[in-house]
Amino acid sequence: MSGLASAGGNDDPLLVSVFVDQLETRDADRHNPLLLSGSAWVGKDLQKFVLDFDVEQVHGSTDEAELQALYSRAVAPYWDLRAGLRRDYLPKPER
Repeated sequence: MSGLASAGGNDDPLLVSVFVDQLETRDADRHNPLLLSGSAWVGKDLQKFVLDFDVEQVHGSTDEAELQALYSRAVAPYWDLRAGLRRDYLPKPER
């Protein structure tokens, strides 16, 4: 047996994370907006699949909604390169 310690032999485990950056509502006179934004990712240290979301509701109906599906690759310490697709669901995009 070598002198190196082993922690199960899996040095790059699959990780999952969910972040909620903003969850906010207000009790206003004319409308009660609900705001939700955040991201979720699954992957390993160097490569991840990322979902970013941003939703705004007023009077219980969705006023704005955006979803981004991204591939993220680490290129240097603290720096990631991301590429992917973005979809604006509401208001209806004109392009």
